[in-house]
Amino acid sequence: MQNALRPAALLAPPYALRPFAEGDRALYVALFTNEAVMQAVGPTMGVGRANRAAETVLEHQLDDDGRFRHWVIEHEGEVIGLLGLSLRSESWTSGRAELGVLLWPKWQARGVASRAIPAARAWAFETAKVATLTCHHAEDHEGAAALMQRVGFHRIDAAPDAPLPCAWASHRGELTCVGLGMMLGAHLTPRARGWIEAADVVFVAASDALVEHWVRAMHPDVRSLQGLYAEGKPRQNTYRDMAAAMLAEVRAGRRVVGAFYGHPGVFAQVPHAAIAEAREAGYAARMDPGISAEDCLYADLGFDPGRVGCAHFEASQLLFYRRVIDTSAWLVLWQIGLAGDRTYAVRASSTSQRQRLVDRLLRDYPADHPVTIYEAATLPIGKPRVETLPLSALAHASLHMHSTLAIPPARPLEPEPDAP
Repeated sequence: MQNALRPAALLAPPYALRPFAEGDRALYVALFTNEAVMQAVGPTMGVGRANRAAETVLEHQLDDDGRFRHWVIEHEGEVIGLLGLSLRSESWTSGRAELGVLLWPKWQARGVASRAIPAARAWAFETAKVATLTCHHAEDHEGAAALMQRVGFHRIDAAPDAPLPCAWASHRGELTCVGLGMMLGAHLTPRARGWIEAADVVFVAASDALVEHWVRAMHPDVRSLQGLYAEGKPRQNTYRDMAAAMLAEVRAGRRVVGAFYGHPGVFAQVPHAAIAEAREAGYAARMDPGISAEDCLYADLGFDPGRVGCAHFEASQLLFYRRVIDTSAWLVLWQIGLAGDRTYAVRASSTSQRQRLVDRLLRDYPADHPVTIYEAATLPIGKPRVETLPLSALAHASLHMHSTLAIPPARPLEPEPDAP
């Protein structure tokens, strides 16, 4: 079986990239000794040096851990150039490699490299697990600079020992999901801001258009996920589309940030799903916490969940599953505005569905037991919604997707008779 790190054929339609082989030594020598070919990539080699370099490249090409990986670029059977990767660190995995393309003069400036480089980058990032690709070119070569920008590389400072003065880099894709907090501008952590500012692209799912506008002030490429919602479209489909949009950019080698209102791990399916899929595919993925509606609830309602305890459930779980309620502790029910809905296609459940939730709660609480509808403030000039009413009136109250229900204890804690 061929080792995964040995180059396989790559497709870059209408061009094909086949692994460099024994019969390609003459091609290597011809390209590296041609001044018109080498004008943007460095000084030409002498024939003897080029032959020795070709021998070394071929040896490493066939070696599982060799530091060179090369492909011959072809178009309709015609050999038009060479693409190579040179390892610049101790190993391919999580290492750094240099990328270079040599084309015969008649094939230069015809879009060949724009197709070949992404194909090689995909192999480097997804198969060899390289962390960073670098590329260098000669000073004042506008065509090479434009190419680098076109294929998604960004300019970096060249190292003192760099082969050429103009350096570019492309990083292996990674995903970071951060929390924006609940209130515009007030809850963002310095760490989350740092992830946003350092990203290549930022996807945002916020509770308010103003929040999206605020995030756009931090980064030039911010893309809203809200447009993936559609009337009648199941939310599960929307969530899959959101994760897919972020992962497409990760696979393209970009550092992607998903910025979600509140905490990205609290009642947020997309960050969890996207991070799991990214990690399964071998990409670095992480979650950075944020201030959630739960954090705001404790502050605005003024109770400590550690005093008598607090249980949290998604409201529909009380209707679809056998859950035991401890009425000596606080009970917090999330998404009460969607209680009883199984379609994942509506933005609000019906009054009859909510009445089923009330009937379930009436098994454990008296009808006149006070319950509080809570909605965290999202703007500094706004106030949280804190509306207390009898449990029996809940089904007819005004509820939204982001409404949360807080139910205080209905009985005191009971001492354990056998406690020491």
